[in-house]
Amino acid sequence: MPNVDELLENARREGPTGAAAQELIAAGEPVVEPLISTYRRVEETALLGVLRQLRDPKAAPRVAELLDDEDYDLAAAAFELLGRLQDPSVVPNLAAFLSRPRGSLAVAALGELNDAAAIPPLKEAANDILASPEYELVASGADELVEAIDDSSLVDLSRLLIALFKLGDEELCEHIRPLISYRSADPYSDADLVRTEAVKACQHFPIRPLYPLLDRALRDPFSEVRSAVVDALFYVGSARSMEILLKARETGVSEPMRRLRLRLRDLTARDPDDFASSEELLRWWRLQDYAPQTTYRLGKPFEPSDLVPLLADPVQKELVARELQIVTGRDFGYVEDLDNLTAEELQRRVEDWIDRVGPSIEPGSLLKHGRRQSHEGL
Repeated sequence: MPNVDELLENARREGPTGAAAQELIAAGEPVVEPLISTYRRVEETALLGVLRQLRDPKAAPRVAELLDDEDYDLAAAAFELLGRLQDPSVVPNLAAFLSRPRGSLAVAALGELNDAAAIPPLKEAANDILASPEYELVASGADELVEAIDDSSLVDLSRLLIALFKLGDEELCEHIRPLISYRSADPYSDADLVRTEAVKACQHFPIRPLYPLLDRALRDPFSEVRSAVVDALFYVGSARSMEILLKARETGVSEPMRRLRLRLRDLTARDPDDFASSEELLRWWRLQDYAPQTTYRLGKPFEPSDLVPLLADPVQKELVARELQIVTGRDFGYVEDLDNLTAEELQRRVEDWIDRVGPSIEPGSLLKHGRRQSHEGL
């Protein structure tokens, strides 16, 4: 066992990706108690970065005791770590917070567990909101609500749906429609955030019935919504989703344009900026022969290994790492600040995963959180 006190002191200096931090992470559960004690004494955020990266499942029981800690940052790190450890034994600990402060942290952690045991408490919480007067008003079909409502619960609902979709439960997917369309005349409304989170939920399940709705959402007045739509269509990677993105670029309504350009480049292996005009780009597109029932990256049927070289691009590293999490359901790094991870470190983790599951993945498969999805209707 290394000298833990010395490593903790070095980790404070070097940060959460330094050599000392990596030794602490490798040591696992035995360093949890001294790590917590040192953090309480010095309140150094670098130590929380180390805590978030622990990968020893034996740490889960002690970490679960921190969920209601009066230090919010420490508690938030504990929620995040429990999701990352993917230990289903902590479902009751996390579910206890769904109707309490820090409920959003519990929802996010439950959605990362990759275990069906997390579904019942999430679905119960979602159904409670679906039965509320606020949701009934939003689902009534009005183009814009005139009356002010407390729509914070609708933000919660969108995040509950994200967690359920991550876990493979799509039973409530139709309820995403009114959330994506929600508008309010109240200047203090959370309507923009509701729509953003609802569209983000579409990134985690096949969006077959929602193409027309997402096409309209590319013209949403809120840029975060438009960015989330671009990503949702990108993660499907079908010929139809590519065509929607190409037409959006042609009309220029879906800025941020840079994100759209990068996504189209990674789908087709051609940079849209290489074409002299939108008309030339569309003429090129019509000559392509993209097969139905297929997910594409870089102009060919998708394989996870295709993403590995992209991790070396500092511009794309964060986007690629997040895509890998959605595709595989696995956490490949300290996602909150990917600049602290080297491309080589991420690449090794991804390649290890591909080595384990590669033979079971057919090129062109649509994968969401490690589960193969049907291409029907895509």
